[in-house]
Amino acid sequence: MRFKLTFAASVAVSLVAGVSAHAADLAIPEVAPERFADLPAVDGFNGKISGGGYYYDVDNLGDSAGFYGDASFSAPLGERFGLQADAAILAGDGDAVYGGGLHGFTRDPSLYLAGIYGELVGSDSFDGALYKVGAEGEVYLNRFSVEAFAGVQGSTEGGDVYFNGDLTGAFYPVDNLRLSAGIATALEEVYGEAGAEFAYQTNSGFAPAVFVDSAFNEDFVSVRGGLRVYFGGKSKSLIERHRQDDPKIRIGNTLDGFVALAASSDNDSDNGDGEVAQPPKDPCSGPAVPPECDKPALPLE
Repeated sequence: MRFKLTFAASVAVSLVAGVSAHAADLAIPEVAPERFADLPAVDGFNGKISGGGYYYDVDNLGDSAGFYGDASFSAPLGERFGLQADAAILAGDGDAVYGGGLHGFTRDPSLYLAGIYGELVGSDSFDGALYKVGAEGEVYLNRFSVEAFAGVQGSTEGGDVYFNGDLTGAFYPVDNLRLSAGIATALEEVYGEAGAEFAYQTNSGFAPAVFVDSAFNEDFVSVRGGLRVYFGGKSKSLIERHRQDDPKIRIGNTLDGFVALAASSDNDSDNGDGEVAQPPKDPCSGPAVPPECDKPALPLE
């Protein structure tokens, strides 16, 4: 665990440091403080929908690819509060992982966001669902944003309860480009994260964007990416949408946790001779369980 934490932290810090250095060299203009002053927590009803693919490669287990999609809808609750509902799905190899989340928050678009978040994530392969609940926050520092979550994660079927959290640094070198790097933990697995998003600003409330998000440690790498469409409200740049409209969708952190857990469990099966002990070929085990098999509980004990 200590090596995983060091590895992920080193990669994330290096990425953030590199972006910061280039930002200084390019003399990128600052965001005027009054640009986000005196704005409501949520600038009207808005949302986004994304579709694309995923790929992951786990040491000793091989790789997999399939469909990834997510969506969110945000609404104002007065001037200082907002509510957002999320949904996401990852489907491939005859199996699917899917979930929903809910944010309740207060925000000053010139300074911060603070709120609570909860989610449920299930799979075709398991009874019950994973729950996650905790506090989230964002701090806005000109063209930088610091985003964090801290809470607990467990199964509705019982078993252990784990700490879940993430810390992300995001930088907007121009208004419609976001670069990010961070560190996260899910199901006791620690890994690094990196991502990028570019939006094309239109003269209407609709704006297309392309995105890519990755997670990694010494045992696995996963990548999600595709096309995203923002809708609602007036024309905005990407940095304005992220600070005036919708908080980030956090379900992807749990999906990455599934992959990280699979990678860790496989490495733990090493028999000590440098060879990995292979599991029995049980048709009722693995990520895709046939309908005739009884579904097991989520493997959290």
